[in-house]
Amino acid sequence: SEMCIRDSSYSLATLTFDVLGRVITGRTSLRTLSGPIEIARYSGRVVSVGTVSLLGFMAFISLQLGILNLMPIPVLDGGVIALLAIETILRRDLSVRIKERIFQIGFVFLVLLMGVGLFAGTIDITRQEILHALTHFDDSINHSIIWEIRLPRIGVSILAGSCLGLAGLL
Repeated sequence: SEMCIRDSSYSLATLTFDVLGRVITGRTSLRTLSGPIEIARYSGRVVSVGTVSLLGFMAFISLQLGILNLMPIPVLDGGVIALLAIETILRRDLSVRIKERIFQIGFVFLVLLMGVGLFAGTIDITRQEILHALTHFDDSINHSIIWEIRLPRIGVSILAGSCLGLAGLL
């Protein structure tokens, strides 16, 4: 049973890296990725199946978050590990100014990644349509999608990320 769990975890981790590689190289659409709202929807479906399925789903999400956290993005744990590795190779500490710049770049990257949340979705909406929906209040479908789906998705992502960061701090 333990061997089966280990093999499943390995397969899921391999699949995660495969999908991320395909998204980065453009062979897979960003639409295949899910945010916190989709995860909540899937959780509701899995709960109705049973406790074992729910525990398996929780393990899957935990594995995905762990892999994401270990990516070499400066504000995440993987970025800190990469920075420590660089300092070890150089055999000296980088200056505080350089570290601040690296973390600022990582923060901007994460903000841009959240911005993808405005553009990514099942329905394609152009930048002009997004800008119009953000600045004009009307009854258009684009306005509803931006204000009722995509912006809340970004808000939940920020809240979830903040909670995970706070948990890591503790």
